[in-house]
Amino acid sequence: MARVCMILEGTYPYSVGGVSSWVQAIISGIPELEFSVVHLYFEKEPDRMKFALPKNLKEVIKLPLLIDERHADFDKVLSQIPEADIYHSLSTGFAGLVGAELKRRFYKPFMLTEHGIYWHEIEIGADEIEFGFKLMKMDRRSLILGGTWLNWLQFFKKIARKTYASADLLTTVCEWNRRKQVSVSRYGRKSRVINNGVQLPPANLSKKYLNQSSPTIGLVGRVTPIKDIETYIRACDRVRCSFPDARFYVVGPIENDAEYYLKCKNLATELGLGKLYFTGQINAHHFYPKLDLVTLTSVSEGQPFALLEAMAAGVPVVATDVGGCGEIINGNNDGVGPSGMLCSVGDWENIAASMIQILRNESLWSEFSQNGRKRVEKLYSLTTMIEKYRKAYYSLI
Repeated sequence: MARVCMILEGTYPYSVGGVSSWVQAIISGIPELEFSVVHLYFEKEPDRMKFALPKNLKEVIKLPLLIDERHADFDKVLSQIPEADIYHSLSTGFAGLVGAELKRRFYKPFMLTEHGIYWHEIEIGADEIEFGFKLMKMDRRSLILGGTWLNWLQFFKKIARKTYASADLLTTVCEWNRRKQVSVSRYGRKSRVINNGVQLPPANLSKKYLNQSSPTIGLVGRVTPIKDIETYIRACDRVRCSFPDARFYVVGPIENDAEYYLKCKNLATELGLGKLYFTGQINAHHFYPKLDLVTLTSVSEGQPFALLEAMAAGVPVVATDVGGCGEIINGNNDGVGPSGMLCSVGDWENIAASMIQILRNESLWSEFSQNGRKRVEKLYSLTTMIEKYRKAYYSLI
C-alpha cells in the first residue's frame, strides 16, 4: 500500500471542525491508501480523540512544536515523523514548514492543501492560528512602532512563500484563496482549486419552512473571535423584535477561548436575549433539520463546511462576504440562483435585516432552499471531492 503522511496543526483527530471533518472524509474515502497523521500542537498536549479512526489510518503521532526556527528542534520533530511516499500538509503554517523540510531532506513528494490563509487571517487581526498559538493583539499604533503584529505577519508570509515554492502539488478550496496565494508568490499560480464536498442528505427538495411565527436560527462554528459571535448575537437581538418567539443557537465548541465565550454570554445577558443557546460540541449534522436559517458572521473563512452542510439540508443562509462564501452562496456562473444573502463583516444591522427578509418571505425562503441543494449536488459532492484527491495522490506516487 502507498503511504500518505498528513501533517496537521491542532485539528484532527483531537478537535472538531471543517478541516477535521475533511481529513476524516479523505482518509475514509480512499481505503486503498495507508495514512498516518502528524498532529502538531502548542503548549497543552491533546488527550481525547473526537473521531473514530478509519482502519487505514495506521498511526497518529502528537508532536509539540515551539515557535521560531531558532528554538524549535526540527531535527527532533522530523526524526519522529514516519516514512511515507507522500507528505501532505494542510496549512502553510508550521505544518507547511515541516512538510517542505521533509521534502528537502528525504526527496519525497510534498503536497499542500490550504483551507484557511494563515497570513491573511493575521493581517486582518486574528490573534491565534489553527493549532492554538496565541498571537498578541496589536492596534495600529503598534504597527507604526514596528510591533509584534507586523513581525508575525511577515514571518507567516515568508513561510507561505517557501511552502508554495516547495510543493509538488498545491491545492486550495476556493478561487478566492487561489487569488490570495498568487498575491504573495509567483508559485501561487500553480495552485488548483478542489472544492470541499459534503454528503447530500436524503431529504427531498420540497422542504418547507414550518416555523414562520417562531423560527429557529443557528450559527454553526466554534466560539472564537474569528467567528465574530458578538455580531451574530447583536443581529439576533434585532431579529427578535420582528420574531419575539424566535430561538437562536450557537452550535459548536465553547472551550477554544474561555474568555471570549464568557464575553459572548455576558453580551446575550446584557441584551436580555434569553432564547439564545450555546450547545457546545455536538454533531451539527443532526441539528440542521431543526433550523430554518443558518447565519455565519466570520471575519475570515476559506470555504466553510457550515454553509455547504446547511445548503445540503435545504436551509437558506446569511453570511459575511469573506473567503469563498460568495462563491458558495451566489455561485460562479453555474446556472443556479442564490442560496442566501451576503453582508459585510461586522454589519449586524444588515445581517439582521437579511435574516428578517428571508424569514418573512416564504417564496424567497423556498427559492434559496432549493438553490442551495442544487448547488451542492452540482458542485460540492463529497464523492467528487474524494475522487479528485485520490487522483492527486496517485499523480505523485
